Amino acid sequence: MEQAIQIEELTTAEKLDRLYALQIERADAAKDIDAQITMLSEERRRRTGSVDIEIERLEGEVKEECMAKGETVKGRFLQVVYTKGKTILDIETFKQAHPALFDTYSKISKASASIRAMVVGK
Repeated sequence: MEQAIQIEELTTAEKLDRLYALQIERADAAKDIDAQITMLSEERRRRTGSVDIEIERLEGEVKEECMAKGETVKGRFLQVVYTKGKTILDIETFKQAHPALFDTYSKISKASASIRAMVVGK
């Protein structure tokens, strides 16, 4: 509880520094696990590489055929789903052409916060 009180007394910048230190601590603690994951990923690629290439080729072929037909095709276990293109509104052009409509019907989304790494030295 004492540490929680101390953390609450920190400024936001100090809390960010503490958060960074904890992230580094977590990364250090997981280094050996990350090394094992890398080793296993490499082994998986070695064992499945040729199959992965064939899967990628066949998926591309199936998708091209689906697009050419313009319809969903079902197999016994998988299906390739056709989705037609959607109309996308060019907001900037619409705003310039119809400023009153844009102002009337536009809404401001809720603000948010995200934590991102700082680029040091730039």
